[in-house]
Amino acid sequence: MEVGARVWVYHANAWHPALVHSFTSSSVQCTIDANDMAVVVDALPSAIFLANDDAASANLDDLTNLVHLHEPGILHALSLRFARHDIYTRTGAILIAVNPFQKLPALYSDATQAAYMAHGRRRTVEKLPPPAPHVFEVADRAYRAMLQSSEPHNILVSGESGAGKTETTKFLLTYVAALSSCGKNDDDGCIRRRVLDSNPILEAFGNAKTTRNNNSSRFGKFIRLGFDSTSGGLVGATVSTYLLERVRLISQAQGERNFHIFYELLRGASPADRAAWHLNQPLTSFHYLNQSGCMDRHDGVDDAAQYHRTMAAMDTIGLCVEDRFWVLQLVAAVLHLGNVKFMAKKGQEGSTIADASAATAALVADFLGLSPTELDKALCTREIIAGFEPVTVVVSADRAAHARDTLAKTIYARVFDYLVTRLNTAMRVDDVTVAHLGIVDIFGFEIFAANSLEQLCINFANEKLQQLFARFVLEMDQLEYAAEGLPWTFVQYPTNDACIGLFEGRPLGLFTLLDEQARLSKGSDRALAAKYYDAFHSHAHFDASNLAQAHGMFTVRHYAGDVEYRTKGFCTKNKDSVPHDALAALTTSAHEFIADLFDEWHPHDTPAHLTPTHSSSHSFTGSRSFPSPPSSGRSSLVGGARPSLRSSLSSATVLSSTVCLTFKMQLASLLATLETSEPHFIRCIKPNDANAPTQLDTPRVCEQLRCCGLVEITRVARLGFPVRMPHEIFLAMFYHVLPREEPADDPPSMLAALAACVNGSTTTQMHIGATKVFLTQDALDTLQAALGARRVACAIVLQSYVRLYRTRTAFLATRHAAIVVQAHTRRRQAMAALAVARTAVVRLQRLVRRRRA
Repeated sequence: MEVGARVWVYHANAWHPALVHSFTSSSVQCTIDANDMAVVVDALPSAIFLANDDAASANLDDLTNLVHLHEPGILHALSLRFARHDIYTRTGAILIAVNPFQKLPALYSDATQAAYMAHGRRRTVEKLPPPAPHVFEVADRAYRAMLQSSEPHNILVSGESGAGKTETTKFLLTYVAALSSCGKNDDDGCIRRRVLDSNPILEAFGNAKTTRNNNSSRFGKFIRLGFDSTSGGLVGATVSTYLLERVRLISQAQGERNFHIFYELLRGASPADRAAWHLNQPLTSFHYLNQSGCMDRHDGVDDAAQYHRTMAAMDTIGLCVEDRFWVLQLVAAVLHLGNVKFMAKKGQEGSTIADASAATAALVADFLGLSPTELDKALCTREIIAGFEPVTVVVSADRAAHARDTLAKTIYARVFDYLVTRLNTAMRVDDVTVAHLGIVDIFGFEIFAANSLEQLCINFANEKLQQLFARFVLEMDQLEYAAEGLPWTFVQYPTNDACIGLFEGRPLGLFTLLDEQARLSKGSDRALAAKYYDAFHSHAHFDASNLAQAHGMFTVRHYAGDVEYRTKGFCTKNKDSVPHDALAALTTSAHEFIADLFDEWHPHDTPAHLTPTHSSSHSFTGSRSFPSPPSSGRSSLVGGARPSLRSSLSSATVLSSTVCLTFKMQLASLLATLETSEPHFIRCIKPNDANAPTQLDTPRVCEQLRCCGLVEITRVARLGFPVRMPHEIFLAMFYHVLPREEPADDPPSMLAALAACVNGSTTTQMHIGATKVFLTQDALDTLQAALGARRVACAIVLQSYVRLYRTRTAFLATRHAAIVVQAHTRRRQAMAALAVARTAVVRLQRLVRRRRA
């Protein structure tokens, strides 16, 4: 370090560029420009970092190539690239994607897509420099690696809410679908269109505007694509969904919206359809939409246009006109159901539907195929078991309103599950040899003004995914290097094991104690909060001040920041019970579509909104206009007689496995799938909290970089070897690159010869471990290019032999033909000569006989 050197110094909670003014062995004095004022800062030498050249940093596609590798250097490089719309940056095998909050058409054009496909094809036969980092590059590498190895691969898209995960997932799907189309074996790309059209449907019914994200996924999904392992064509897909945020249906925070489908339906349906469903009122007239004061998306997407996209997508996946009609009628029924009010009965116990809501209740009952009396009974009474006999008891107006909201959530969750089932049916994988590529789009880390059980589960999932990310990228790699005998110095990194232990601990953990309250008949939120305060008061990742305890609140110190949760509603949400009377009434609906829909839905084991839905059989035809309600109300959903659900239930409510327990089990299953496959990571970064384009809030970005351990990841990636294979597989793959004189029965010698092909005099790009070979990506590209060149050379030799064979075969055929022709010619000539001689002899004989006579 010298006077005048450009450095980075941390001041006022942010990194600032500075110039070294003077320094000693124990102190460095720097001058920085802060708020247009020169500020002199004294700092320890260990807290001062040399700056990289700006032009070089902006042009670096891979952060591992930074001359000075440190947090401010990484942050500044990302900032410079973001300013010129280079939103993608590589750090080893991991792609960093900074959300631009604006459309960048050229970045995802057909020409760009074709360029990455062409590069991917060429890379298999020749060594090429890596292309500019892009989501298309990740998709291309994952796809080609999957086909080459025949092993499942998964792409994990992670980041906090609003970081751009959903859009990234759509770009991945679009590219992979296009890439596989050259080897397709489906009918005119039918499967490909259905896979791509799954997005508008899932977004309409599962996404909503939040304060952090204008198009936030309110559920998690895992898309598993199936490809013909021979041709590479897309042959099918399945979608698994997790933890639909049903509570959003009945209430939203200020500045947020309900699920998109409600606004799309009200703004995009035809006047005739809106009239048929009584939806001509303003949006603010619906209780389930008017609580937040927000009716627009604010991301440039038109609800009416999106409605038509959603309808077209439903047509693509095979939802016929009749089925679409019933789906949207249930959506309309939910909207009207929220407007039903209740009042206490005069002079009696219990409650009934308010007179002012009678017409609305009758409309809802008609939409659901019930009588107004049945709807009133389902909401204003409940069945309990007294001894061995069912007894009907009345409930208060508040309890009736709660039953109304529960019914609305149940109907919407069932519609969502039905659509996912139909998606999986339309995209089902045929009976072919299949290779799999999965894409994980899980909800991002969330911090709201009021955080409840939904945010607790979502943030726990993010903790687990962060742990998986760190294990794959940082821990497992380094442990494997040591086990295989590679020279390696362990790079320390922050872990979140203690925070995960706070959730999963037994017998004391946040989820364990919550499930314990669910098993108690008198379990309550207050008792749960007291248990939390008593069990975790000394835990490093748990905090609850006296004021927070007075309001039943607590704070968890997550890897991405502190989040304060309110225990109010925890127990009720965790039980996730469905009212017996309401569910039984729906199974006896006069509309057989609705009756079948709920009769085949059995939430005995897991809550329906948490169950990964798989395919069932349905037809795929339909048009794009809605008829009047079919007279029979019959749907092709299921066939056969329906057993009575009412007779099959023996309690007043269907108590499912708790939300937390089920979600933990599903998350564990997903993580197990990811751990047994080859992962590819895309880390999405949110540049600012205003969702504004061209703005990068360096403290916010720095916070996200620290949370995911990006500096440590970059260090490991710079020094590490992302490609590894067992010796036998490596030799089988690259045997033909070896020189001919290399003995084929000496694996160590063969491995050493291959290492010599890629290792330079000053760099080591390949290490031979005890059981595996470790390579840099550049080394793998070199070997693949050499293998491609050898294949081309062999192909040329084979072609020359084929041409020789064909030429010689043609020559022999020509020679044989010539011999035959010559033989015939000689015969004809001989015959002609014989005829001439015979004629001459006859003449001679005639002359001789004449003389004798």
